[in-house]
Amino acid sequence: MPRALLLALLLAAPALGGCPSDDDDTGDDDDSGGADDDDCAASDDDDGGPDDDDGGPDDDDLGDDDDVAPGDERLAGMVFGVDGGPLAGALVGGASTDPDGWFELELAAGEQVVPFSGEGLAPAWQRTTLPGDADCALLQRLTPAGEAVSFPVLAGVDIELVSLGAAALDVAGVAWITVTSYETDAFAALPIGRAPLTVYRALRVDLADGAGQPVVPIVGQFLQIDLPLGDSVDVSTGDDLPAFRFDPETAEWVESGGGTVYAAGDGSPVWLYYAATPGLWAVGERPPVGCYSGRVVDELGAPRPAAWLEADGGSSGGLARTGADGTFVLEVAAEVAHTLAAVWLDGDDRGYLPGLEAGPTTAGEECLELGDLLASAESCVSGTVLDASMAPVEGAEVRSSLGTVLTTGVAGAYCMPAPALTRVSMYSALAPGEGGYYPWSVLTLPGSPTCAGGCPNIAVLRPYPNTTCATGTLTLDGSPASDLGVQLFDEMAPALPVYEVSSTSGGAFCSEVPSNTTVSALSADPAHDCAAVSADTSGLSTGACPTGCLDLGSLDCTSSR
Repeated sequence: MPRALLLALLLAAPALGGCPSDDDDTGDDDDSGGADDDDCAASDDDDGGPDDDDGGPDDDDLGDDDDVAPGDERLAGMVFGVDGGPLAGALVGGASTDPDGWFELELAAGEQVVPFSGEGLAPAWQRTTLPGDADCALLQRLTPAGEAVSFPVLAGVDIELVSLGAAALDVAGVAWITVTSYETDAFAALPIGRAPLTVYRALRVDLADGAGQPVVPIVGQFLQIDLPLGDSVDVSTGDDLPAFRFDPETAEWVESGGGTVYAAGDGSPVWLYYAATPGLWAVGERPPVGCYSGRVVDELGAPRPAAWLEADGGSSGGLARTGADGTFVLEVAAEVAHTLAAVWLDGDDRGYLPGLEAGPTTAGEECLELGDLLASAESCVSGTVLDASMAPVEGAEVRSSLGTVLTTGVAGAYCMPAPALTRVSMYSALAPGEGGYYPWSVLTLPGSPTCAGGCPNIAVLRPYPNTTCATGTLTLDGSPASDLGVQLFDEMAPALPVYEVSSTSGGAFCSEVPSNTTVSALSADPAHDCAAVSADTSGLSTGACPTGCLDLGSLDCTSSR
């Protein structure tokens, strides 16, 4: 999501403009770079305590899905992974993302807290306000949570990083403790919060009873945390360092006293702190704050109001959204370079700025001016068609799921305009009966719609390496139909046909089909109403028409009347 995108978009994650949004892990967004109190403060409790949004207990450690109330306002968006690619199957409120990482919810107007989660990923929350008169969208990055380890608790637990006293167990009935440790390379999974924070180390502690339900012991200083600081932190034995707990109700890292540095057996520094509750804890410091300023515009130079911006850099980053004139002020930790991303939504029109590398800011001085940032809604897809020997094919026909038909030029190359953030499938076929090129799908990153400046979305079309054959009979209105087109589809990429043949006498058809997938047959005439026939080609030996082929049976169609 860069950190390859924000899609390749963010790595650090987003919320599309059109309505205010929170940081990727419940931080706040802000028109002016400061805290934004009106829409993005609180979020679900991740510590197993009551959920302040509805008063009910959390169902799990990811927040309570019933906070996302049903309604009639549309909230759409995308979820991305650590590599910037879309995440399928991520949980967003009561919905699950599709193969392109997209989700859509129907919510009541007003302030909402939207929980995000995924297997093996750090949970995240975004607080956003649905204005009631416009579509709203969020773009969210989910990153690895670090190493989470669960331990059964019988009479107390003393492990490498955490010691839990028996008295707390007696009071709380704790049966399990889960410790998630965040190393430096996992800091991007930490929530950004309202103000930048330089984190040295972090860890999350979750407690559960015998039924697996979260537990919050009401006992002071029950949890001893010992966090190794490593060589990158310049500290000495006896130094006091502040402790910060992320409070999802205010979307802030709240300073909660401090801990003391002591020397481990090998002389390395360790931070000792006594925590009063479970939750997400960090040792670090508030860094000097600088800021970026600029304006988000579209291809015509028009300002994009309510565009969402993010500066990555783990908890040292920041969030903001543009004002009515497209301008923004984004506060970040000073003296640290950041990657910026911007996203906006205007009805079904959407665009984004992928990773923009911005140099370090200076504390206490004017913002570093970035000028106009283009959040583009246009892009392109380019590629090459190759034959079975991997030689380029000049003059090949290339079709797209957008309805575009192209012809390859010199070196088998092609290029076509396409909207950004759209799933586009490409397929090549020389003529009926001469298909066999594996369809290639891309989720388009922004780029030049004219292909003049190079295109970031590449689809190289190659023949299937392994094929078999399939036969069947086409009937139309109950009678065998000859000389009619039959299209064969690969259900791994079902947007476009991979082969097309004509039925012969008696309605028989036979076609080469890809191996190790599920194929389906359908009439090539859109005026025919057919129930597609399908079959699995996994494990079938290579065959050639007309004998020794997989029998698809009868493809029965009726004429539209």
